[in-house]
Amino acid sequence: MSLMILVGATGYGFMQYVRVDQTLGYVRDASEAEDYDHALSLLRSVRNNIAPRVIRNQSVLIDSYFLQITARKSQKSTYDEALSKLSANQNAMAMAIFDSIPPESFYYDRSMAVLEQTKRELSEQALGNAVMELEETADELAKSRIDIDDMKIQISSLQSDLKKALEERSVAQDEKRLVEREAVLERMAKEKAEFDSAILQDKVESGDRALVLEMAETHPQIKAIVNGRLDVYFDPLPSYADPSIAPVVTNVMEAFSTAHLYGASVNRVYNPGSADIHVKWIRDYGSHTLGMAIFKSVLEIGLGSTNCVDDWVPFDANTVTKVMWHELGHSLGYGHSSAPSNIMYPTTSTQYIYEQSISDVLAQNWYITFPLCGAGPYYYNFETSDVGSAGFDIYVLPPGEDAKGISSGNARVYSGCGAQGMIRFNGECNVSIGSKVYVSNNDYYSAIRISGTIINTGESDWPDMTWDESAFEYDSGELDNYWRMFN
Repeated sequence: MSLMILVGATGYGFMQYVRVDQTLGYVRDASEAEDYDHALSLLRSVRNNIAPRVIRNQSVLIDSYFLQITARKSQKSTYDEALSKLSANQNAMAMAIFDSIPPESFYYDRSMAVLEQTKRELSEQALGNAVMELEETADELAKSRIDIDDMKIQISSLQSDLKKALEERSVAQDEKRLVEREAVLERMAKEKAEFDSAILQDKVESGDRALVLEMAETHPQIKAIVNGRLDVYFDPLPSYADPSIAPVVTNVMEAFSTAHLYGASVNRVYNPGSADIHVKWIRDYGSHTLGMAIFKSVLEIGLGSTNCVDDWVPFDANTVTKVMWHELGHSLGYGHSSAPSNIMYPTTSTQYIYEQSISDVLAQNWYITFPLCGAGPYYYNFETSDVGSAGFDIYVLPPGEDAKGISSGNARVYSGCGAQGMIRFNGECNVSIGSKVYVSNNDYYSAIRISGTIINTGESDWPDMTWDESAFEYDSGELDNYWRMFN
């Protein structure tokens, strides 16, 4: 009887432990949904309703969740406060609050995006003011022209009067004096007109330079013309980036240094504060977006995306190169091209370092399938660390084939793409979309650990890497004027 009670108590404790684990899963879901009050409520319920001896092994995790979620809630409050200030047109206060959000915060990237948007809007407002000043200058020029025309009319009238006086007077001395007076008046009128024209021209040119300098802050092409150089900063590669991406930065910078920028030099700098173009890395945009140019001076480059089984996988070096070169084209003023073969076309093919990286435990006398996300040539390798086991069988099933038919011998498989009783296996197979890899444990008594990699070895298309001149959005004549203005 005592033995049965002991077993029941153990079972109850296990059930409570499972309940704790499930509740922590709900806590994570609520936190990802930014429902922090609900997440904290769930954590309190774990502490208040579950026996301490059950959660003692998870108390550190629970305390950590309390701290993280409480911090996130506070950071969200700060982020929302900044948005409120922004809605109330308290831009300086809002920008200061956004700047106070630390880089490690969950809301940091959102804050920086809103902050950059606000700076852009303020910059556009400043441009609008500059345009208004230029229009006022033009009005002054028009008024001055009217004044000059009035003076010409007065001079003409004076000349008529002088002629009448000369006709009325026959004295040579009086005639000479009147002629001299006419010459003086004409000279004075000419000097005044030249002076007014010079003043107005100086105002117009000063206004143009101020406008160009303002545009240069967010237009790298114009910044290169003004300064004679273009500085590029790359954020350090994050830990999740594939090591093959590191040489991409060097190769792209070498190619970028040959870009036609009115003789300006292109330099890589290591201080973001001195950069004209700032390249940032994004893990996954969560959509079909691969990269983005923000105000032309800030580029965001995607380093990977989720595959067909919702696992994040990294892009290969060629894909990152294409995305980066496309976004650099945007930064210099190239829009999207209508030519599918050009690098500035809105979409491009992607390739992953690997499609799936697998580590799993396969129960005794059981199987598992791994769907292939694409079609064409595939390479795959699997192995088990349990070398004393009966090994595993591996096959590749065509689309729509039921894996249960393998054991009865009724399932179709790709020929030459699998084997039986393997401890380690490498294979290649050319498949249709919807195919899958089948792996089964031959051991009737023990589970086995398996690991493997699946790679789509098909090559992605390589576009024409020359930026499409027909998609260039700047007026070349205007750029020539800017160059003459500052050189």
